Amino acid sequence: MATIGIVPTRAETGYGYIEIGDAVAPGVHAAKAFVEKPNRERAEGYLRGGKHLWNGGMFFFRASVMMAAIAKHLPALAAGLERIDAAARSGDEPRVLAEVFPTLPSISIDHGVMEKVERMAVIPGSFGWNDVGSWQVTWEMAEKDPAGNVLPAGSVAVDAKNNLVRDLTGRSGGKRWALVGVSDLVVVETDDAVLVIPRERAQDVRAVVDALTARGETDRI
Repeated sequence: MATIGIVPTRAETGYGYIEIGDAVAPGVHAAKAFVEKPNRERAEGYLRGGKHLWNGGMFFFRASVMMAAIAKHLPALAAGLERIDAAARSGDEPRVLAEVFPTLPSISIDHGVMEKVERMAVIPGSFGWNDVGSWQVTWEMAEKDPAGNVLPAGSVAVDAKNNLVRDLTGRSGGKRWALVGVSDLVVVETDDAVLVIPRERAQDVRAVVDALTARGETDRI
């Protein structure tokens, strides 16, 4: 099996990483380890060390190799797939799929298989990849004003740079956003909440969920 690891461009705490091992061919390395999302200090060390790539979740394999790996590491899933495959051959796939699928283990292919296979090759890739799903990436990909701000139309920015403002309310008409003397912020307003966070800590928005959960306010999540 093989995967493409993205050469990191920043100390990103929202992505998993792949530690590269020995070279096995020109431009190809053994994948030494899969690493969970790191904290800021560790992510900065990965960036400096040059031995870790972002896990972009792109895997390449023969179907037979993947089925063998699933049978070894997720036998319950393999048994369910065999039942579905047999039903597909007999024309009974919809019924069996509806019966079997809810019983299968809920686990990502990364955790269930890819992190456990004995031989995994990783090819470093540097082609402008982004995992769209964070406010940092939203800012990177958006059209910016000359100071690097991404703001709603009509906003005022004075001595402010590299900020992202998003109005996700249903009543944005006529509202005036004004930023003075601030940089590298993400400001997001919804109908019932406002988020203000440094852009470099955009992945830490999950800490808000943890805090609300600790307070028993799960209805606000």
